[in-house]
Amino acid sequence: MGRFDYNKHTATPMASKPVSFRARLIPGCAWEIVAHCPKKTVDFIEGFKNEEDALAWISGSESVKWIKAQGY
Repeated sequence: MGRFDYNKHTATPMASKPVSFRARLIPGCAWEIVAHCPKKTVDFIEGFKNEEDALAWISGSESVKWIKAQGY
């Protein structure tokens, strides 16, 4: 099945290393977040029931915690 991309957001806890997040629908399944990190492959954060949950994660403190856990 194909995947559909929605709502690209960028978070920058450290200005020199931006991380880009994108909520994406997996048809027939759920939502995931695609994280584009500098000098790294793309990461997928799965397990969101709907778009609102994924966007809340992106815009909330969980995305900042995730970025810090990745070493940025």
